[in-house]
Amino acid sequence: MFVSATPRKGKTGPAGVIRRVSFDHLYLTSESCAFAAGEPDSEIQDLRISEIHLTLQHRGTQPGGLFDEQPSARHIYPHTIPALYARCVDGLTVKDSTVRFVGENEAWDGSVAELEHCRRAKLDLEKLV
Repeated sequence: MFVSATPRKGKTGPAGVIRRVSFDHLYLTSESCAFAAGEPDSEIQDLRISEIHLTLQHRGTQPGGLFDEQPSARHIYPHTIPALYARCVDGLTVKDSTVRFVGENEAWDGSVAELEHCRRAKLDLEKLV
């Protein structure tokens, strides 16, 4: 799951508006997190996630520990991988959701969520063992 309101590489000014988006009843297996990222001048507004069941499991040949925001100006950069990452989201609601980390991956920090510059966040995201 990837939601981005970040300007594309080579562009200037706000990226635009993303608001009132809902995801529900998702069963995902991924090497990376559920990702929602805006910017201070392009916040994501009212993002609702209900009954997402995420399994983080290394499956490919590429190393982990990178956020890939292509084709945005942020591009690819080193970052530990939480289950949910949100930046510049006003009104984030996650309910009745779970995450499971399967196997070992040095890129995962084992955290359920990392929020940067988010307001009005309500998280019900349980880490399963």
